[in-house]
Amino acid sequence: MIIDTVAVWKEKLRKHAVNGQWFSEAAPEIYRDIQKGLRQIPQKREEFTGVLIATEPFLPTLGQLQPWRDLMVNAINVTSNSKNLALRCEIMIATGNMYAMYGDFERAEELFIKACDLAYENNLPRQVINSYIGMMNLSLNTYQRITYQDLPALLDYHPELRDSMMTGKLYLAIANACKQWAQFQTANDYAKMAYVYWLRQNNYVEVGRSAKILTITSIYLRNFSEAESWLEIAEQCYSKTDYIWQYSEILYLKGQLANEHQNFDESLEYLQKALEEFKKLDDPNKHAVAYHAIAQAHIHKRQFEQAEANLAQADDIAQKTNNTFQRLHILHTNAYMNAKRDRRQDSLEQIKVGLEVLSSLQNETQFQMLQQKFEELQQMIINDDPQLS
Repeated sequence: MIIDTVAVWKEKLRKHAVNGQWFSEAAPEIYRDIQKGLRQIPQKREEFTGVLIATEPFLPTLGQLQPWRDLMVNAINVTSNSKNLALRCEIMIATGNMYAMYGDFERAEELFIKACDLAYENNLPRQVINSYIGMMNLSLNTYQRITYQDLPALLDYHPELRDSMMTGKLYLAIANACKQWAQFQTANDYAKMAYVYWLRQNNYVEVGRSAKILTITSIYLRNFSEAESWLEIAEQCYSKTDYIWQYSEILYLKGQLANEHQNFDESLEYLQKALEEFKKLDDPNKHAVAYHAIAQAHIHKRQFEQAEANLAQADDIAQKTNNTFQRLHILHTNAYMNAKRDRRQDSLEQIKVGLEVLSSLQNETQFQMLQQKFEELQQMIINDDPQLS
């Protein structure tokens, strides 16, 4: 009977914690049981909501996520009056993670903040920490609740409640947030700590994610040999999983590394393949990132019409998704391209627009970094810098 399956599924999900193939095969049956369970009496709804929360780490192994997102939204609704406040927080956090998989970062952040507020008000520190982990795993141009300067306070917040798994998740989330804040050395340090933890747990999805962040931070730190080593590790680890994002992420990073080595034909080949893989996923932000990277490779090859077309695609997505940080990078690339094309006045106009858009960026570190990039390009144009010829 349906009421007997809660304990069974929880035990199986625990037993097969890193077995994506098992979950892919069991998912239809689990989904049906949860769907039925959410129609039961309030106690049963809460129990099946607990099962649904336990499925969240497995969901990146599935291609069709929309039904699971709808199921989570339904679980939030049917438990909205539950006295189990920790459960209400956790289903909001799990649903926020699901929205993040779709690249709907604003809606995800709204849920994380709502869960955080509920947890704070009711003295639920574990759920407070989990909500911050969710927030920091987002790829946002701004975080409403946390800045780089807040990290020491977060690390000092109830450390006795963090088991080793929560600590691993927290370190990886901090690494991701620091990457967004352009604090690349700090991101590198925390990603290494997360990598060691997840490697000991044989959780190759999280090991791969850690190595992916280490690849990115190593590129920004201009340590390309280290970036190549981490990328190889990420590819090897992802190959041991059923993580469906693995191909697009690895292809994109290979394209970025080829670009850094000025192998622009190779870069374009990898980035075009990455875009094809990204288009299979419901994350428009990744599409924009790929279009932008492809445009940059075309600029290096002085293929300006192709670059212009890809930048237009990227900018259209960035505006539709309200991703200010991404749009600023696109505007800067557009201005740089027009300077290279000897369209200096158009370039200066785009710099002006970029600086106006920049005023809405709330993150101080990113603001300063991008302001410097725009002002340096502006000065290069004024000085007729030979690098723009």
